[in-house]
Amino acid sequence: MITWSKKYSNGAWVVDDYVTAKAILASDQFSVQRAGRWLNTSANDGLEDDLRIFKSLLRQSVVFLDGSKHQKIRSLLIQKIKHAMSNEFQGKLDAIVLDAIEQLQNKPSNLISDLAKIVPARSIAYLIGIDPNNEEVFRWSDAIADFLGAPIENGQLALQAQNAVSEMAQYFESSISRGNYVCNDRRIMDELLEEFPQDQLRSRQVLLAQLCTLLFGGYETTRNLIGNAISLLLLNESQYDLLKNQPELIDDCINEVLRLESPVQYTGRLVRSKISFGDVTFKAGDLVVVEIGAANRDPSIYEDPNSFDIARKFIPHLAFGFGPHYCLGAILSLMECRAVLRNLIKTNIQLNSPPIWSSNTLYRGLDELSVTVMRQALR
Repeated sequence: MITWSKKYSNGAWVVDDYVTAKAILASDQFSVQRAGRWLNTSANDGLEDDLRIFKSLLRQSVVFLDGSKHQKIRSLLIQKIKHAMSNEFQGKLDAIVLDAIEQLQNKPSNLISDLAKIVPARSIAYLIGIDPNNEEVFRWSDAIADFLGAPIENGQLALQAQNAVSEMAQYFESSISRGNYVCNDRRIMDELLEEFPQDQLRSRQVLLAQLCTLLFGGYETTRNLIGNAISLLLLNESQYDLLKNQPELIDDCINEVLRLESPVQYTGRLVRSKISFGDVTFKAGDLVVVEIGAANRDPSIYEDPNSFDIARKFIPHLAFGFGPHYCLGAILSLMECRAVLRNLIKTNIQLNSPPIWSSNTLYRGLDELSVTVMRQALR
């Protein structure tokens, strides 16, 4: 269904059915170059000059590029990510997961801050080639997520996000200039430096934009996926027992979590030129919001769509998007969640209190999941 709503920005067409959502995500008639629109609206607060740095970096991120520019950088990043995810990385990932689980055993813990955040932050930092223990990633990512998750543009949130991106970019620049990163032919940083020479201003800006995107994107979505997965399992005892007895269902479980509690609830597109869908005609410049979370619960596609069933017949969900902007880090995100669940189901977990959900409307995830993990041999 397509409806007009003032909930987003200055008004937008909202799409919440699976078929139309998938068609729009796949179509080149809809642009992802919406960063300028957000920041220009925020500039109504008199912040246009203050946000110039943010706008410049955001516009060069692969997430906000269309056409050949997008395809060129996307292909490059996918190549570098796959190269960095060698067989050796699986062992490193398991070590990160096991260490985090062992740290929270036999005591009440917030599984979000103590596990769901730790694993993706350390994993993507390791792959990029920077300090995996830099906890500034959490603060930077929260500020960016707050800005992106505000349905109505907010100048103050834009400034906070700019400060976070600026600090992130400075961190990368400092790491590069000091050689303070893991120099290895399997690290993303090392390989991207060959593609974007630092003595060229334009190349440096493009490089920093992609590094910031990888660090934020590689952390934010996956930490919500991990938290949502564990929460759903603990709240659905029969499904948890089924997974423990049949660990071969882990991938099916993850896909069901992605469908039912999509970590990214919606995404935006700008209409390039006049186009009609059914009885609705979009004009050039219109904003279209694709509600991924709703499309993934479309009753015309999924039977009993609001139930959690890890043995559900698989129908491809839209949690990672669809088409040319399908999530860059989907493989990594699945790999991390798989490693967490594979190791966590070997322990005994007790849910101490109901999960506390984040108020962010874009990212579906938890602020707190209080549990106690009982000690059990993991290695």
